[in-house]
Amino acid sequence: MDSNFATRNESLAFAVNATAPGVVAQTCGGLGIPFVYFSSNQVFDGALPMPYIPLDPINPHIAIGRTKAAGEVAVQQSDGANVIWRVLW
Repeated sequence: MDSNFATRNESLAFAVNATAPGVVAQTCGGLGIPFVYFSSNQVFDGALPMPYIPLDPINPHIAIGRTKAAGEVAVQQSDGANVIWRVLW
């Protein structure tokens, strides 16, 4: 899903990038299966004058970032082992 699609269809992007991963992460947790969620560097606002590190606060300004950030939260709130990888496409 690209940022243009997410901008035009933010509710659908939210379902794909946040709701669904949260459900899958919760299900995996219940089965004892680790879950990997691929997020995006778009969860950051780009204002930091140096590279971001994983513990930097997120502050998304565009739809794809907002939906990916919500996905990170949903996955973190699941009951299982999980890993979140933020990637730059």
